[in-house]
Amino acid sequence: MILGKETIEKYKVDPINIKKYSTQMVVAKCDICGIIFEKSSKKIFGCRWAAKNNIDTCGNKKCTRQKVRQTCLKKFGTEEAMSSIEIQNLSKKRIIEKYGVSNVFCLPEIKEKIKQTNLKKYGVEYSKSSDIVKHNTRKNNIQKYGVINPMILPQISQKVSITWCKKIYNEILKNTSIHPLFSCSEFIGFNKDKHYRFKCLKCKNEFENNYLGVQCYKCNPLPRSLIENELKEFVQSIYTGTIQFNCRKKFENKFEIDIYIPDKNIAIELNGNYYHSETSGNKSKRYHINKTEVCEKLGIHLIQIFEDEWINKRSIIKSKLLHILKINKTETSIYARKCSIKDISFINCCQFLNIYHIQGSDKSSIRIGAYYDNELIAAMTFGKLRKIMGYKNFDPNTYELIRFATSKKVVGIAGKLLSYFIKQYNPKKIVSYADRRWSNGNLYEKLKFKKVSSGVPNYWYVNKNNYRHRYHRFAFRKSELNKKLKDFNPNLTEWENMQLNGYDRIWDCGNLKYEMSLV
Repeated sequence: MILGKETIEKYKVDPINIKKYSTQMVVAKCDICGIIFEKSSKKIFGCRWAAKNNIDTCGNKKCTRQKVRQTCLKKFGTEEAMSSIEIQNLSKKRIIEKYGVSNVFCLPEIKEKIKQTNLKKYGVEYSKSSDIVKHNTRKNNIQKYGVINPMILPQISQKVSITWCKKIYNEILKNTSIHPLFSCSEFIGFNKDKHYRFKCLKCKNEFENNYLGVQCYKCNPLPRSLIENELKEFVQSIYTGTIQFNCRKKFENKFEIDIYIPDKNIAIELNGNYYHSETSGNKSKRYHINKTEVCEKLGIHLIQIFEDEWINKRSIIKSKLLHILKINKTETSIYARKCSIKDISFINCCQFLNIYHIQGSDKSSIRIGAYYDNELIAAMTFGKLRKIMGYKNFDPNTYELIRFATSKKVVGIAGKLLSYFIKQYNPKKIVSYADRRWSNGNLYEKLKFKKVSSGVPNYWYVNKNNYRHRYHRFAFRKSELNKKLKDFNPNLTEWENMQLNGYDRIWDCGNLKYEMSLV
């Protein structure tokens, strides 16, 4: 602010009487940092304005930025003008009136003008592709941060992360249907392992979710037709033969199959988690396995996909369907004899399985990979018999084949990986399981495994507030429930306790069990 008494003493002039944009010097005090300075009144945006608003800065960049924030807060209620919904809407309105679009950068002529300017200035269509811009960016980063890429500095990456999280959190707050039950400081971004609690403002339901665009599942159950249509469109895009949708006639009107491909004897079902659960969907323990068994008797391979798999692992499912339908005719085959086999690290194995296996990574102790031109293209993992599969007594010479995945079409690679394991680890017996929702066991039979049982259906738990995430039953054994549930009654069964705490369950088709004896 302008200091009237000091200005009168030094310059014999009353600031009130100085005309706007006059060059008369005045004495002022920075309202941000508090230092006293002298400046031409013309550079203080007019002394009358400054005196009236009782604010001024010393000219320092930090003080100027703070001054702008104060002005925006006073006028718009936000630290930046463009953060104000009112200003955003006004800006969009004016741009639409003038150009017919809400963003001028969508206009072809603007895009072309930017390209021409970049070509003239840098010799490339996009400025970031210019060696000059790259060099200047590196130079500025080194001068300012001491490194070429400031994102490798913990303080910078943390600052960017905090800024991004704050921005996303503010977007969540704009949602008129849900409200977050967590603070901005607790928000660290959306990922599959981090769940946040929300409250629906319509039905007052509290639920957890782990992705942006969150909605209350009770008020907005994902329409069956939506995800079914997405799958149907994909199958139509890859297969040109006869496809029957919502087929009942083939199955004597006992039940309906979403997709049936007669020439391949393959059927595909997409099961919505809500509609295929035990309590909400009224689907019994044998509902899914009955369909599989009826199809097997008719010589049809039925594939059953759960809703969350299609949403979260769509690329893997598409790849599996291409393989099952034998569509990848253009893909060049690689032969196992051209691959080198060796043990791989835990990290490399996890990364590979998370991309190419529908169940993701595991914690197996033995990890074997196949490399072609120094690229990992297949992985097979082994371990001791697992409690999760019902084993209590462990034979040290018996192993379980836990995962097998490929990134390319590799002829004979499963056999080569298995042979390497047998040669290196000398097991007496190998057991493995094939998920009946996907597999009919053909691969195991080719590898000379013997089927010893067809298994029974297993179940997954789902929280009724969020049917889009299935939890493996092993994590909710009764011995663990007192640590995980709010209300636990030791006199009730596992299922009764889970129901008491708002959980439902979904039954699958069980697993085919295979064994290979090497004694």
